[in-house]
Amino acid sequence: MDAKCQAGDYQACTELGMKYYRGQDGLPQDHEKAHSYYDETCNKHNYAEACYRDGIFHSVGVGAEHNHDRAMQSLKMACDQGHEKACKMAERIKDDN
Repeated sequence: MDAKCQAGDYQACTELGMKYYRGQDGLPQDHEKAHSYYDETCNKHNYAEACYRDGIFHSVGVGAEHNHDRAMQSLKMACDQGHEKACKMAERIKDDN
C-alpha cells in the first residue's frame, strides 16, 4: 500500500495512516506515523478524509499536539469538500479551546 501512497493515491495514504493508528496488517501501532500520513495528505493534497483525521488528531492530541486552531482548519478543509463527519466534528468542537 505504501507504493500506492507514494504514487499519489491519497486514499491509500489515508488508509495506511489508519493501519498505523490501529496497528493492523502487520504494522506496529504508531500514532505519530499515522498522523504524519494524515497531515501530509491533508495539507499537501487537500484530501478530505485525511483532513478529517488530521483534525481529530489535533483536537484530541493523540499522535499530535493538541491544537484547536489547527484542528478547526483541517476539519473545515474536509467539511468544505462535503465530508459530513468533519462538519459535525467542527461544529461540536468550535467553542472548545
